[in-house]
Amino acid sequence: MTAHVLDELSSEEISQLAKVVRDNFSNSIRTDGKGVTNSSLNEEEGEEKMMLFNYITLAEPTRKELSAICGDGDAVYERRGEVMIIVPWTGEAYKYVIAVKSLEVVKVERVKKGQQPLITPDDCLKAERICKNDQKVKAMMKERYGIEDLTMLVCDPWSVHVTEPGMEPLDWRKDDGEIPARLVQTFLYWRDDDLDDNQYAHPIDLLPVVDLNAGKVVDITCQDVAREIPMKSVNYHREKLKSNSYLANVWRDAMKPLEIVQPEGAAFEVDGRLVKWDKWTLRVGFNYREGLVLHDVKYDNRPILHRASLVEMAVPYADPNPPYTRKCAFDVGDYGLGYCTDSLELGCDCLGNIHYFDATLANSKGEPYVIKKAV
Repeated sequence: MTAHVLDELSSEEISQLAKVVRDNFSNSIRTDGKGVTNSSLNEEEGEEKMMLFNYITLAEPTRKELSAICGDGDAVYERRGEVMIIVPWTGEAYKYVIAVKSLEVVKVERVKKGQQPLITPDDCLKAERICKNDQKVKAMMKERYGIEDLTMLVCDPWSVHVTEPGMEPLDWRKDDGEIPARLVQTFLYWRDDDLDDNQYAHPIDLLPVVDLNAGKVVDITCQDVAREIPMKSVNYHREKLKSNSYLANVWRDAMKPLEIVQPEGAAFEVDGRLVKWDKWTLRVGFNYREGLVLHDVKYDNRPILHRASLVEMAVPYADPNPPYTRKCAFDVGDYGLGYCTDSLELGCDCLGNIHYFDATLANSKGEPYVIKKAV
């Protein structure tokens, strides 16, 4: 089946685009002036010496291009992919635009200095590894809390929007010729007994800041006197709910079953990513940044919306207690709602005749992975 110009990239297409970028990068970008390229580096030299994929996604046609494609049919348009890569050992980022069918590189541009691509799931995992392996973090956990085994330590990665007094040398906006830092602050929490414990009930007042490009902790903020870690159970996991000390007097039995029956089946039709319901039609899209995108929404064949998505989400946590005053996140731009999507296979309240859409994304190695039942 031929892909529609707005269809997300398939696993095969993601792999092909990743290979094009690897080959192009290896042939054109030198890292130290001595001819060392990404192709001559291997994992034994460390993660910091690997070119990383930030995202691989469909480069959507412009509204003008889409109108021409869907108009008289004379327009010839080849789907394009957009690929963002990060080079940790130089601090640079590059955006590639590639024709999906011909695999021709249409454009390469370097991200302006002072700008950073978003933080990926692999970035978050890397930040936690760096933090938990840092000798100073280990020493401070032992000194302040008597904790030596960090197995149950949770390092919750957050973007750094504004640096504070005393942190000016860490500011990636400095133009001093050094490799710009890619900063992630990691709020620390503790799990009491196992991985299902609600760590947010057990905050720790240390705040390490990780530089992903340098692969190390570059700053640790803490109070002069360590606060005791609160250890009350505040669990909402189905297997631990009865241990919740706050809900001890409000526990209730499960609700009675609810069933939805549609004996004549669903009222909607799905053709690929095209959905038809009553007089409505729309095309379902998905990307790493916004997650769900609705394209070409029409009612009775009358255009209603060209494109609709959630472009940003900001939550003012407003916790006055340090270090949580530094919590600030733009969930779409900093982390990507698509990257944060859970599979509805994990359990949901969807009832009746349901149609699910999978989503295909790429990890930091350029490898595709599928989120089953993402929409």
